[in-house]
Amino acid sequence: MKNVQVFVKDENEAEDLKTKLAKYNTEDIRVEKLVDDDLIDFVVPFVPSGTAGVDNAFTGTGTSHAVAFTELSEEEKKAARDKDTILAFKVAEKDLKEVVAEIQEAGGYLDRNFFDS
Repeated sequence: MKNVQVFVKDENEAEDLKTKLAKYNTEDIRVEKLVDDDLIDFVVPFVPSGTAGVDNAFTGTGTSHAVAFTELSEEEKKAARDKDTILAFKVAEKDLKEVVAEIQEAGGYLDRNFFDS
Protein backbone atom coordinates (compact mmCIF):
# COMPACT_ATOMS: atom_id res chain seq x y z
CA MET A 1 0.00 0.00 0.00
CA LYS A 2 1.23 3.49 -0.87
CA ASN A 3 0.59 6.47 1.40
CA VAL A 4 -1.09 9.40 -0.36
CA GLN A 5 -1.84 12.93 0.79
CA VAL A 6 -4.00 14.98 -1.56
CA PHE A 7 -4.26 18.72 -1.01
CA VAL A 8 -7.65 20.21 -1.86
CA LYS A 9 -9.46 23.49 -1.28
CA ASP A 10 -11.88 22.48 1.47
CA GLU A 11 -13.62 19.64 3.27
CA ASN A 12 -16.34 19.42 0.59
CA GLU A 13 -13.74 18.77 -2.13
CA ALA A 14 -12.08 16.19 0.12
CA GLU A 15 -15.36 14.39 0.75
CA ASP A 16 -16.24 14.44 -2.97
CA LEU A 17 -12.89 12.89 -3.85
CA LYS A 18 -13.22 10.40 -0.99
CA THR A 19 -16.52 9.23 -2.51
CA LYS A 20 -14.89 8.78 -5.94
CA LEU A 21 -12.07 6.75 -4.40
CA ALA A 22 -14.44 4.30 -2.68
CA LYS A 23 -14.32 1.98 -5.71
CA TYR A 24 -10.56 1.45 -5.31
CA ASN A 25 -8.56 -0.58 -2.80
CA THR A 26 -7.95 2.18 -0.24
CA GLU A 27 -7.76 2.21 3.54
CA ASP A 28 -7.18 4.54 6.49
CA ILE A 29 -8.97 7.41 4.71
CA ARG A 30 -9.13 10.63 6.71
CA VAL A 31 -9.71 14.33 6.14
CA GLU A 32 -7.49 16.80 8.00
CA LYS A 33 -6.81 20.52 8.03
CA LEU A 34 -3.39 21.61 6.76
CA VAL A 35 -1.64 23.58 9.50
CA ASP A 36 1.58 24.67 7.79
CA ASP A 37 2.22 24.39 4.05
CA ASP A 38 5.67 25.99 4.02
CA LEU A 39 7.45 22.64 3.66
CA ILE A 40 5.18 21.27 0.94
CA ASP A 41 6.35 21.38 -2.67
CA PHE A 42 2.99 21.21 -4.45
CA VAL A 43 2.85 19.58 -7.89
CA VAL A 44 0.03 18.72 -10.30
CA PRO A 45 -0.31 14.94 -10.73
CA PHE A 46 -1.30 13.32 -13.99
CA VAL A 47 -1.36 10.01 -15.79
CA PRO A 48 0.62 10.19 -19.05
CA SER A 49 -1.32 8.78 -21.97
CA GLY A 50 1.64 8.78 -24.35
CA THR A 51 4.77 10.75 -25.05
CA ALA A 52 3.25 13.83 -26.65
CA GLY A 53 3.12 16.91 -24.47
CA VAL A 54 5.03 15.58 -21.50
CA ASP A 55 8.32 17.40 -22.09
CA ASN A 56 8.19 19.09 -18.70
CA ALA A 57 6.79 16.11 -16.78
CA PHE A 58 8.58 14.16 -14.10
CA THR A 59 7.93 10.63 -12.93
CA GLY A 60 10.11 10.68 -9.83
CA THR A 61 12.28 7.83 -8.68
CA GLY A 62 10.12 5.63 -6.47
CA THR A 63 6.65 5.76 -7.95
CA SER A 64 5.52 3.72 -10.92
CA HIS A 65 6.12 5.43 -14.25
CA ALA A 66 2.38 5.13 -14.82
CA VAL A 67 1.98 8.41 -12.91
CA ALA A 68 3.80 11.69 -13.23
CA PHE A 69 3.66 15.35 -12.23
CA THR A 70 4.28 18.79 -13.61
CA GLU A 71 5.59 21.86 -11.84
CA LEU A 72 3.07 24.52 -10.88
CA SER A 73 2.74 27.66 -12.93
CA GLU A 74 2.87 30.96 -11.06
CA GLU A 75 -0.93 31.11 -11.13
CA GLU A 76 -1.19 27.56 -9.78
CA LYS A 77 1.28 28.39 -6.99
CA LYS A 78 -1.01 31.19 -5.84
CA ALA A 79 -4.03 28.87 -6.02
CA ALA A 80 -2.15 26.22 -4.02
CA ARG A 81 -2.21 28.48 -0.98
CA ASP A 82 -5.99 28.01 -0.91
CA LYS A 83 -5.65 24.24 -0.64
CA ASP A 84 -5.74 23.87 3.12
CA THR A 85 -7.41 20.47 3.45
CA ILE A 86 -5.70 17.09 3.22
CA LEU A 87 -7.30 13.83 2.13
CA ALA A 88 -4.89 11.19 3.42
CA PHE A 89 -5.16 7.47 2.67
CA LYS A 90 -3.34 4.33 1.59
CA VAL A 91 -3.91 2.83 -1.84
CA ALA A 92 -2.96 -0.50 -3.39
CA GLU A 93 -0.20 -0.16 -6.00
CA LYS A 94 -2.47 -1.80 -8.59
CA ASP A 95 -4.95 1.08 -8.24
CA LEU A 96 -2.40 3.90 -8.12
CA LYS A 97 -2.72 4.97 -11.76
CA GLU A 98 -6.51 5.22 -11.58
CA VAL A 99 -6.40 7.02 -8.22
CA VAL A 100 -3.94 9.62 -9.55
CA ALA A 101 -6.27 10.15 -12.52
CA GLU A 102 -9.14 10.80 -10.07
CA ILE A 103 -6.95 13.25 -8.11
CA GLN A 104 -6.01 15.04 -11.32
CA GLU A 105 -9.64 15.27 -12.43
CA ALA A 106 -10.64 16.65 -9.01
CA GLY A 107 -7.97 19.36 -9.18
CA GLY A 108 -6.05 18.02 -6.19
CA TYR A 109 -2.34 18.56 -5.69
CA LEU A 110 0.30 16.21 -4.33
CA ASP A 111 3.58 16.90 -2.57
CA ARG A 112 6.58 16.26 -4.83
CA ASN A 113 7.88 13.82 -2.18
CA PHE A 114 5.05 11.45 -3.14
CA PHE A 115 6.94 10.70 -6.35
CA ASP A 116 10.21 9.97 -4.54
CA SER A 117 8.85 7.37 -2.15
